[in-house]
Amino acid sequence: MSTAFLIKNAFPTRKQRSFKASTLLTGSVLALILTQPALAQSAAEDAYSAYVKDMEALGFSASNSGVSYDSGADKLTISNEKWVFEGAYSTPETKEGEAAPDIKLPDELTYSVTISNGTTTIEGLSEADGVYSAESWMLSDDAKIEAVGAAGDLGRGKMEIRLSGMAITNYSFEMPAIPASDEGKPVSRWLPFIQKLMLQNFDETKVDTLGMTLEAYEGNGDDEKLVMSATMQMDGYQVLDSKNGQVGSYVMEKITQNILTRAEHSDDMLTQSVVQTGTVYKDINNKAFIDLFDPSVPASDEKVMVVASQTVESYRSTQEIEKGFALQLNGGAAHAKNFFAVKRDFDFLGFFDSLIAGGEPNIEQIALGVLQLYRSFGLEEAAIKDMVIAVPNPDNPQEEIRVTLGEARMEDLSSDRIGLMKVANLGAPSLPDGVSFKLDSASFGNLEFAEFGPIKDMIGKLVVMPQLAEQDPFLMARTFAPLSLSTSVEGLEFSIPGEAEVALGSYTLDLATVVAPIPTTINSKTVDLTLPVDAIEEPDTQKLLRGMGLETVTYSDELRMEWDEETQDLILENLTIKVDDLGAFEGSMRFANVARDVLEDPMGQGQMALALASFVEADLQFTDAGLTQKGLKFASEDSGITPDILKAIVVERAVGGTAMLQNEAFSAMVREAVTSFVNNPGSLQITAKPVKSVPMTQILGAMVAPQAIPDMLNIQVSAN
Repeated sequence: MSTAFLIKNAFPTRKQRSFKASTLLTGSVLALILTQPALAQSAAEDAYSAYVKDMEALGFSASNSGVSYDSGADKLTISNEKWVFEGAYSTPETKEGEAAPDIKLPDELTYSVTISNGTTTIEGLSEADGVYSAESWMLSDDAKIEAVGAAGDLGRGKMEIRLSGMAITNYSFEMPAIPASDEGKPVSRWLPFIQKLMLQNFDETKVDTLGMTLEAYEGNGDDEKLVMSATMQMDGYQVLDSKNGQVGSYVMEKITQNILTRAEHSDDMLTQSVVQTGTVYKDINNKAFIDLFDPSVPASDEKVMVVASQTVESYRSTQEIEKGFALQLNGGAAHAKNFFAVKRDFDFLGFFDSLIAGGEPNIEQIALGVLQLYRSFGLEEAAIKDMVIAVPNPDNPQEEIRVTLGEARMEDLSSDRIGLMKVANLGAPSLPDGVSFKLDSASFGNLEFAEFGPIKDMIGKLVVMPQLAEQDPFLMARTFAPLSLSTSVEGLEFSIPGEAEVALGSYTLDLATVVAPIPTTINSKTVDLTLPVDAIEEPDTQKLLRGMGLETVTYSDELRMEWDEETQDLILENLTIKVDDLGAFEGSMRFANVARDVLEDPMGQGQMALALASFVEADLQFTDAGLTQKGLKFASEDSGITPDILKAIVVERAVGGTAMLQNEAFSAMVREAVTSFVNNPGSLQITAKPVKSVPMTQILGAMVAPQAIPDMLNIQVSAN
């Protein structure tokens, strides 16, 4: 090679330099393109390898028959993937001096969970700082989960779940880590693990069909007996829009389950079958539920929504009570909305840490824990419609007993109150022996619970002094009694052919108090309670009513009582007792200066305070609707005394009742009014309306000179 050639090529011309630069650039780009698939393949496979290592760190063992990668689709395919989680736990031996447990414990608990499927397909898998992401994650239709467990020679169980059409899209999650061992925190140390497990993100998780079988046995070897066997199939399972613990919806199109359980007192296997359709949960907040148990989240009175709504299209259940005797329950549409949580001031996980770590159970803490857990949840509304309950007639299995319910409803349920619990259109039209029952509606609600602060303090006192409950029952009632409640019944009919026909138009009762447990407001009303005279227990009353020609009695009443805390007035009004075809009694009363002590401490200071109250007015009236004439006729026929003589006797007894007052003018007033009434029954009225209110002490003092009472109270008796 000549020196000129070397020099020429060592120093290329402009044209040569341009060509070589172009060649170098093209080669670099080509190399980048050719190596890019290898880098993508490596990233996906590296992510899956990291996933396997993380799962193994959780205690799983992994196996498969091969992992392949499609660079064009950025898709991993894992063949015959299998995950196994298994282990054993030895029951601690009873230490010397410790009492043996009340129930027999197994020497060892063993368990094994296997997750397997023929083909796992993952598209767009990546991993960064322990967070995994995938565009889609799909399992083949042969995917299944098998779990077996045994409790020594006491029993064993096994479960198999089969998944068809399972896929997750736009999936990301952070792999939880097994928490470090901490003897002082055996429960709470798992909180971060649970948080990461539940706070996964995805657009959709779906399973076209999920099938499950479950079996449980007791005993061992030849003595082994089946305790329970169950199958379940869920169609159309779907979870949408899961982001940071907020889930858009859960959908289960249909759930079918069949369960066999061994009867309590025999070896018979009883069946239960359930079919539920159209179940949908909307706007689920998993984080809010976890926060209830997170001690780092401060207590608050804020209501945090956990589930915005739930709907069910229909529900059907058949449950054998004993062999050949089954209860059937069919329900129509059901819904619930606004299930919420409230973070309470109680460390549930810390409490269980203490118990499991060997701490002595604290009765006060246990009681408070139960109460605070109850106080942590509430519900705005829930209802189910068109329920039918059917059972065979025990005396005639070919005959069916059916009870129908148009609607059952609950509203405003929380630790503070129960707004409403109601049933409507409840009926049993054809019970055995022709008995029938119908109820238009019945409700219970407006129940305001006592404040939690005094209840909490009282629990502490009762732990130290349990005898306090017996020593001061009024204090217990004042601490725990609700502040209000309401109940109502409408349209009740009950019929026993040939024996009783009972009906009730309506009944309402409203109670409230500002001085628990004594009601300071009472509103009560009964409309048209109709019952046969035979249903009245007192023989003399039965005889009297029959003697007046009555076979049934229709009764109504009303009462309104209120104590006004500001004015200290105690008002009793709308007091009404009415019996159709006999008459009605109406009344009202009013007292002033009724101090709070009268209600708050009736056995102590209240007695002195009651003496300082004042009588304001009273108005009592009886309006006859047949009682006088029918009563006189019956008494005359029963005694053989003429009606005129009986009238005179009635008058003299009424006047005799005023003798203790030693007031001739008042006795004459009573004689005139009663005489007029028995001769021409209409209404008899007694009023007491003093010019100004009269202290109760003055009324009590007048007992030594009772003749002054009628004038003191301005008592008037009249008839018209």
